[in-house]
Amino acid sequence: MTSSNSDGCAFCGRPWGVAHKSKEHVWPQWMRKHAGELPAQRSVTGVGFALDGDGRYFENIPEYSETRSASILHLVTREVCTSCNNGWMSGLEQQAKPLFLRLAHSAEAGAEVDISPSEAAILARWAQKTVITGELTGRPMNVALGPPWVSRPSMRRQLMDTPRPLRETSLWAARTSEDTGLYTAEVRLAIGDSPRYTPGETLRYSLLTAITFHRLTLLSYIPDTPRQGGGPPLALTTWTRLWPIQHDVSYPPMTLASHEDLKAALLEHHRWLPLSQHLGFRQGGAIAVPR
Repeated sequence: MTSSNSDGCAFCGRPWGVAHKSKEHVWPQWMRKHAGELPAQRSVTGVGFALDGDGRYFENIPEYSETRSASILHLVTREVCTSCNNGWMSGLEQQAKPLFLRLAHSAEAGAEVDISPSEAAILARWAQKTVITGELTGRPMNVALGPPWVSRPSMRRQLMDTPRPLRETSLWAARTSEDTGLYTAEVRLAIGDSPRYTPGETLRYSLLTAITFHRLTLLSYIPDTPRQGGGPPLALTTWTRLWPIQHDVSYPPMTLASHEDLKAALLEHHRWLPLSQHLGFRQGGAIAVPR
C-alpha cells in the first residue's frame, strides 16, 4: 500500500476532504472464496531503468524487493474515494464476476466457452480498472521528465464515465500449462520517435500487465496516448484476443501457454514496438514469472 500521491481521488478527481479515502482492493473481494488457499504473505520485486535528472540518458534503477505479511488478495490502494469504490467500481465488479469465473473454470477444465463483444468489453474494462488500481499501489515512475504513472487522470476519468474500454487498448487471454497461483506482472514502456533518446524528446508511455488466476492469464495493453499500436501481436494458437473484437470468440486457445510464453509476451516487446525502452518490470504474488 502506498500513501497518497495526489490531492484527490485518482478517478473522479474530487479533492480529499470533499471525497473520502477508501481501501480499494486490487483483487476483488468476491475472488477470495474462489482463489483457494494462498500464502499469508506476498512479495514484490522490480527492476528497470529511467532517465537521469538532466534527461540526457537512461540509468539503471537498483532492483528492489519487498515482502508483506498478507496475501496478494489484501493488496489495496488509498488513491480511490468511497464513492468510486462503492459506486461504479462495485458495479463493474459485479458485471465482470460471472464472465471472469467462466474463463477461469474453462481454463481449469479445458472446456470451450464463447465470449461475445459486449462481454469482452466488460472484461477489458474490468482488467483496465484492475491494472490501473494495481499501478497505483506501486512506486511512481522514476522518470525526471515524465508523469508518475502511465495512467493519466483523463484516462482514469474516461474509464469511470464511459462503459467501454479505453481507446487503442487490447486484452488477450491464455491458458497456462500449470496452476501458477495468483500474481501480476507489470511492464512500463517508454516510447520514443527513434531507437536512441534525444534530450527534450517527448516520450509516450504504455502499460503491459499480466493478471494470472491459477491457469487463466489475461494480458492487458494500455497506452497513455492513442496511435501507439494495439499492443503485442500474439500467436492465436496460444492466445485468444478478447479485445477489441467484432464477433464472438472462443476460449481457450488450442495450445497451452508456458512460463516462457508469458515471459516473452511481457518482455520481448521489441518484436512489435521497436522504438521503445523497457522502463521497468514489477511482479508480485504467490508465484513469480521466471526471469
